[in-house]
Amino acid sequence: MLEDNFGRRFYYLRLSITDVCNFKCNYCLPDGYQCDQPRDFMSLTEIKRLTAAFANLGTEKIRITGGEPALRKDLPEIIATCKQTQGIKKVAITSNGFKLPDHLPAWLDAWY
Repeated sequence: MLEDNFGRRFYYLRLSITDVCNFKCNYCLPDGYQCDQPRDFMSLTEIKRLTAAFANLGTEKIRITGGEPALRKDLPEIIATCKQTQGIKKVAITSNGFKLPDHLPAWLDAWY
């Protein structure tokens, strides 16, 4: 079980799958997205290994975040991988919603 020095247990993992975003919000990217190095995102295999390790430590919920996670072409596979991990009871996603109309059916298929 993941526990800090104050005895608090952690059942929840924020899994950032990208730092890329498609907006220039003042809050996080006021100058827009700057990429000055090659992209090296976690692979699906690495995500599977990581989610399984956290589930074995008592994590029950994963929130997929970014940047903007919808920019990952393999997002449906990432969602499905998290949902299929033994011990994970809930998978959520934080998105700006821009790609929602085009991709919602594939995301829902991955959830169910």
